[in-house]
Amino acid sequence: MENHHPGILGAEVRWCSCNIFSTQDHAAAAIVATKTAAVFAWKGETLEEYWWCTYQMLTWPDANGCPNIMIDDGGDATLLIHEGVKAEAAFLKDGTLPNPDSVEDGEFKIVLNLLRNSLKINPNMWTNMAKNIVGVSEETTTGVHRLYEMAKANALLFPAINVNDSVRLCLFFCNQSINQSIVSQSINLSIKSINRNHTFIFRSPSPNLTTSTVFATRCLMVSCVLLM
Repeated sequence: MENHHPGILGAEVRWCSCNIFSTQDHAAAAIVATKTAAVFAWKGETLEEYWWCTYQMLTWPDANGCPNIMIDDGGDATLLIHEGVKAEAAFLKDGTLPNPDSVEDGEFKIVLNLLRNSLKINPNMWTNMAKNIVGVSEETTTGVHRLYEMAKANALLFPAINVNDSVRLCLFFCNQSINQSIVSQSINLSIKSINRNHTFIFRSPSPNLTTSTVFATRCLMVSCVLLM
């Protein structure tokens, strides 16, 4: 659902689930009700719907069309942008389109089909998006491992912050496991139009809900590692 009120959070925010299992409808509905973000997530998504939601989260309905900051949880949003840049480079070189039949992995077939369709809409979308993004945070072990591999290969298109090893993240999850009244909501976010005079922190609107990611524009978390 498209719903933006940038004055409330200090940014325009688009939100989706980080996997097909994590979304709780009442949590997503609570965020929609506050009119602080555009939400693309619901309980029981298929893989096709999940990647459609990720695409919607990353594509903005304005002339610029993309975010400048991302909070990733699992690395799928970051992966989609990098694969999109590769696909656009191949298309520009010789007209090659992503071929879902060239891979065996069922989920990656969905990704390639999404990129194939996006090239028909805008053959420069992902390249422009990568140039526009000033940074991403990643909080999962799998996502961070992928980022390190990309950094070593000099393939990382924008700075990334490893919050998986953050002391505050560890303390948060310890608190979450002890306090059973807290319900976690795993999310991905894309953000733009940050008011840099203020620290932006995304939190769930309900006191009985919390997100698994907290983001600040000036200082993300203690003990983070910056990947360039």
